[in-house]
Amino acid sequence: MLSTAEHSGLGGVMLGSILNDPAQMIQLLHLPKYTFPLLGLMIGVPDQTTELKPRLPQAAVLGENTYPGRVDLSSYDAQVTDYYAHRTTGARVESFTSLIEKHLSADQHHRDDIGTILKAQGFNLPQ
Repeated sequence: MLSTAEHSGLGGVMLGSILNDPAQMIQLLHLPKYTFPLLGLMIGVPDQTTELKPRLPQAAVLGENTYPGRVDLSSYDAQVTDYYAHRTTGARVESFTSLIEKHLSADQHHRDDIGTILKAQGFNLPQ
């Protein structure tokens, strides 16, 4: 969907934050039983042209008949740090690994009720 939008001259962003309050999203979107919001997608006319965000090295995300092995991310960290510094004129100085570390150490209790919400939506989850 996003690729098609971008091919048509539109811009977009995927919103994983939908999972921060799925009960509210279900209510706001009037979602019926047997549906659950996993991801949001905003599409619109961009007000600026931005450079593409660097992607993880293929070796870190692609494995053939096995899970990808450990990959040195120092070069990728430098690319991401440069990307954010350039995009925000120095206001944001972060690397990929610092973002992941921050995410993994953050309180995720707001997602503890996902199983309960799924059951309320009609999904039969194994115990």
